[in-house]
Amino acid sequence: MEEKSLEQRIREQKVIRELAVYQEKIRLQQQVAEQTYPPTLVKALGDHFTYALMLKTGQIISFVEAEFISTSWVRLRQPQFHADMGELHLCSSFETAEFERGLEVRVSEIVWCVDAPNGS
Repeated sequence: MEEKSLEQRIREQKVIRELAVYQEKIRLQQQVAEQTYPPTLVKALGDHFTYALMLKTGQIISFVEAEFISTSWVRLRQPQFHADMGELHLCSSFETAEFERGLEVRVSEIVWCVDAPNGS
């Protein structure tokens, strides 16, 4: 069995340190989010599934995942706008536009959030 070279061991240690830093960052974001986000939105931070929320404007948005930006903002991945929860049909051409990098929403504008709006 070959021994790992010094360079390989250094690279492995660097990757391990970077992973630890990333995991700590995610843990801290989760803690902060749990204090300010609705529970379903916290779940959407780490669980790729289907979710929906309603804004104070009455707009309903479905999405598949959320990303922490700050205590005040969240990025929704693959958002779609809907006329109402009963039909979940798409509205105007703006509302059917694709937001490839997600849609940023102010958390204080969220009225409610639901997990698996169409059932699981």
